[in-house]
Amino acid sequence: MIVIALIVLVAAASAQESPILLASKDFLNDVIAQDKHLTMHYVIHNIGSEAATDVKLDDSHGFPAGEFDVISGSLQASFDQIPAGTNVSHAVVLLPKISGAHNFIPAMVNYKNSNGEDLVTFSSFLDNNPILSIAEYNRKHSPHLVDWLIFVGLCTPVLCVDTTALYKGLSINGSPALIDIKSLPQGDEGGISLELISCRDTTASGSGTETQVQQKATITLPIPKKDHSGLSVSCKGPDGSDISCQLGPSSDTGINILFEPKQGGKHTLTVMLAGENYPGTPVDVEVQGL
Repeated sequence: MIVIALIVLVAAASAQESPILLASKDFLNDVIAQDKHLTMHYVIHNIGSEAATDVKLDDSHGFPAGEFDVISGSLQASFDQIPAGTNVSHAVVLLPKISGAHNFIPAMVNYKNSNGEDLVTFSSFLDNNPILSIAEYNRKHSPHLVDWLIFVGLCTPVLCVDTTALYKGLSINGSPALIDIKSLPQGDEGGISLELISCRDTTASGSGTETQVQQKATITLPIPKKDHSGLSVSCKGPDGSDISCQLGPSSDTGINILFEPKQGGKHTLTVMLAGENYPGTPVDVEVQGL
């Protein structure tokens, strides 16, 4: 029994004097995506009491050539020795050619102790890591500049439309015309504000130099759909004359009013429901550019 105990003690002491390598493997990217650079980082620690020699790191099996391209560095690295209590690091830049969930298997580390014995250890294991496809990455992380440009292009005609009426290929009197409609302060009792102001189209009537341009403008008032039935509208121009106007298409949150201003200045729009002014009306708007 004493002999056996001595053998165990000698083996334990020998193990404590041997190099003991611990290896970690991780990626430095926040997001892994197809056709985007992936940086892998390796660190090998020697927690033993003597130096490890002829250390070889190999992770080529974890990144097959058909699935990953090596952009910079190598999937294999060698170190003459790693002294006790120290560590070394290594990095490689890859380009994933695949997408979907991927298991990054451990890298293999081979080394020798002072007696020349071959030892082996493995790095940490990274399982079930998603690699985004090109389309998924662009959908989540691209700036969508093209989408914004299309949006601005579609909104521009609503915000400001330069309308030109032609007669026999030439601009007629009063064209092009730019209508600028602004809501005016309604006072403490005003309850309706303009949601959308737009210039819809230009029509021409008459002949030759007597042709006149008429601008049809549309505004939207936030009147709920439940009140749309039975509504009527009237409009007064700056000189108090009646201006042609009518109710247009409606939505759940508002109703359009179409009118034809003949001159610039303040116009008053009155919406009636059951013979009474709808709350918040009349609404004053300023027409400029005519």
